[in-house]
Amino acid sequence: MGTIILEAGEQPDDLVVKLHDALIGARAGRHRVAIVCPGGGEDRLREGLPETFRSVEIRALESWWKSPAIDTPLVAFLPAAADYWRPRWDLMPQSDGFVRLWIPPLIPTKSDGAMVYDKATAWVATTGLLRHMFDETSRNFGLEAVVEGLARRGMPVGYASTPGAAPRSGPPAPGTAPLLRHDARVLAIVPHHRCEPWLEQCLRSLTRQTRPPDAIVVVDDASPAPPRDIIAGFPAVTLLRARENGGPYRLVQSVIDGTDFDAYMLQDADDWSTDDRLALQLAEAERTGAELVGTQELRVGRPPGGALAVCYPLDASDSFRQKHDCQVLHPSSLVSRNLVQRIGGYSSACRFGADLEFQLRAHYAARIVNIASFCYFRRHREGSLWTSPETGEHSTLRYQQDQLFMARAKENVDRFAAGLSPDLSPLKRAGPVALDHVAGPALRMDAR
Repeated sequence: MGTIILEAGEQPDDLVVKLHDALIGARAGRHRVAIVCPGGGEDRLREGLPETFRSVEIRALESWWKSPAIDTPLVAFLPAAADYWRPRWDLMPQSDGFVRLWIPPLIPTKSDGAMVYDKATAWVATTGLLRHMFDETSRNFGLEAVVEGLARRGMPVGYASTPGAAPRSGPPAPGTAPLLRHDARVLAIVPHHRCEPWLEQCLRSLTRQTRPPDAIVVVDDASPAPPRDIIAGFPAVTLLRARENGGPYRLVQSVIDGTDFDAYMLQDADDWSTDDRLALQLAEAERTGAELVGTQELRVGRPPGGALAVCYPLDASDSFRQKHDCQVLHPSSLVSRNLVQRIGGYSSACRFGADLEFQLRAHYAARIVNIASFCYFRRHREGSLWTSPETGEHSTLRYQQDQLFMARAKENVDRFAAGLSPDLSPLKRAGPVALDHVAGPALRMDAR
C-alpha cells in the first residue's frame, strides 16, 4: 500500500474530481490520500472543498516530502497539471530505491510513427528516497525534479519500467529459430563526447540491469581529456578513445566490426535506462524473432519540469510499409550483429541521422519491433546533435541529408514493388576509426 499526494492547483474542480477518484481506492484500503498546497493556504483550501472531502489531510507543499507521517513503503505524487489514473503499486519492485513514472496505460495505436503523451510528470517511488529527491528550496516536484535531485546527489537509484500495451507483434515464422535469445552475448556501447555531467547516471543504469550485458564500453570521440575519473567508479566498464573525431555512428560501427558479440545494446551517454530494459528486449527478440528491438521513450526536460511519454509502434516492420520514417528510437535499441553485418553496417560517414538511414534498409532484411514498456529516458538538452542549430531536428543540414535518405528509400520501394532486391548498402560508409584502450577491462578488438 502507498500514499498518494495530490497537488492542489488553480482549478478547484480539477482537484475535486481527482479526490473523488483517489478516495475510491482509499476506501477500498489500497492507499492513503493527502493534498498539498502552498504553505499558509491550508485553511482556505479546506474551506473551499465540498464537505465530503474536508477530512482529507492537507500539508504544506514546501515540506510535505520530509513529513514523518508518510509511513507507507511507497509514495505517489500527482502534480496539479497531471491526469489522475489508478496507481499500479504492484508494478514497483519489492526492493527499496526505485522510481517509476505514473501514467495511464498508453497504447501506440498509430501505425505510422510515434505518439506523444504530454502530461508525464507524475511518479511513484519508494518512500525512503524522498529525503534524497528534494531540499528546502524545492518548489517543483514533477518527474524531472525527482530525476535531477537524485542524480545531483549521486543516489544509486533504480528506475522501473511502465508497461504500455500488450505485445501485438506475432511470433517468428514456423520453422525459424530466433537469432537473439535470452542467453545471447551482449555488449552495451555508449558513444561519448562532452557528456561528463550525465555519464555517471548513464552507466549506473547499465550496470544495474537485471540481466546484465556481458560487457559495457564507453567510446570517447577524441575528447581532449577522456572521462577517466567517471569510469574509475565503474570497474567493469571499458573506456576506449578514438584517435580522431568521427561521430557516434563511426564509433559504434568500429566497435561492432572489431568484436564478435551476438548483439549490441545502444545507449547515448546523456540518457539512461530502466533496470529491466535488456531483459525485456531479449525476451521480445526471442519471442518474435526480431533483430532490432526498441523501447518506448520518456523524454525528460521537455516540457521543463516534466517529461513526454513517446509511444512507438509495436510492430515497426509493419509501420515501415506505410511510412518511411524512424519507427524505433535507435539509442534505445538492441540490434543483432548478424543484421548489422548483413546490410553492410551504418552509414558511418554521417555524423548524425544515420539511425534513420539504417532503419530504412534494415526493415527489408529483418524483423523490427518495439517492446511496450517505457524503458528509455532520453534527455532533451541544449547542444546535442538533435537540438543544435547546425545539426538539429529543424536544421538545413539535417533536412538535406534526410532528402538523400528518402530518395534512396523511394528507389527501394519501387524496386521491391517490381520484384527486385532493394539496395541495402550504406549510403555513406567511412572506414574504421583507430581506438585506444584507456581504462577498464580489455575489450577484444580483433574479430573480423
